[in-house]
Amino acid sequence: MFVDFSAKDFSNIQYIYFNLTYNADSLGNIGVKRGLEGSFLPTNEKTLEYSGVPYIRKQLNFGTCSRAVCTYDPNVRKVKLTVNVKMKSGSVDQYTTVLTVVD
Repeated sequence: MFVDFSAKDFSNIQYIYFNLTYNADSLGNIGVKRGLEGSFLPTNEKTLEYSGVPYIRKQLNFGTCSRAVCTYDPNVRKVKLTVNVKMKSGSVDQYTTVLTVVD
């Protein structure tokens, strides 16, 4: 899955933290709670633009990767993405959305 993080002005942002949780069928178990998290510094990322709005695109995988071999989780559902944006001023903004995954 690709997530586009957009902002009017990335120069005011210190870092962006994200947490993705979901349920999947894993190792013969149904509805296992899974997730991933990460963070990045916008100043270290390539900024793209669409219709005048800058964004940074990240690929988030439903599964695990080790030594260049990835195992993906089947039947992903109940996907929730939470993003915390730490501003250089010290304030933190939090956004949460529920996503629908379509096969």
